[in-house]
Formats: sequence, structure tokens, C-alpha cells
Amino acid sequence: MEFSIEVLAPPGRGPVMRVHGELDTENAPQLGHCVERQLALSPATLVIDLTGTTYLDSRGARELALAGRRATAAGTALTVVCPRENRRLWRVFDLLGLDSAVTITDGQDGRTGGE
Repeated sequence: MEFSIEVLAPPGRGPVMRVHGELDTENAPQLGHCVERQLALSPATLVIDLTGTTYLDSRGARELALAGRRATAAGTALTVVCPRENRRLWRVFDLLGLDSAVTITDGQDGRTGGE
């Protein structure tokens, strides 16, 4: 699957970045650049939707943690959305304790994966 990031601007809400494909060493810098561009617009909220993401390595996870720090510094509430069915990604989140660096939800009723 080819990697891509689609940025949506839902009315009355902050941007949603839909990440498709493998978020790995090769593609993670693209996510970082896209996050920086969105944060430069000073949104109140920013969502990174990993529903279409098929793989996440440590470099991709690092980029998500950096996005969380950058968003906090910019005064933007960042949320990562990943369905619980995507066990490959949740395994990485859990192993690395990524939920301590960024809010991660399963996309259902705003619950976090750990709830």
C-alpha cells in the first residue's frame, strides 16, 4: 500500500490528518512536516487518524510522540485515532507507552484505548 496523508477540514472542527499505508522510517518525516504545517495555522485541535495505517515502526511512533510535544507547545489539543481492531498498531502503542506522550482513542465515543 502506498503511503499518503490526506488533510481534511471538517466544518467547525480542527484539521484531521488521515494517514494511509505504512508509517515507518521512510515515511515518518512526511508526517512530521505535515504536522508542522498544520500547527503553523494555530488550530485549537488536530487529529491524526491512523485508521488506514497498516504498519507502525519505532520511527513512526517517535514522530507521533514529537507531534504530541509540538502540539502541546503550540497550545493545540492533539488526538491520535486508531481502531482497536488494528492490533498491530496498538501493540506498538502499548509496548512503547505512547499514550503517555499523546492522547490515543479508538474512535468510539472518544474513549482512549486503555479505558
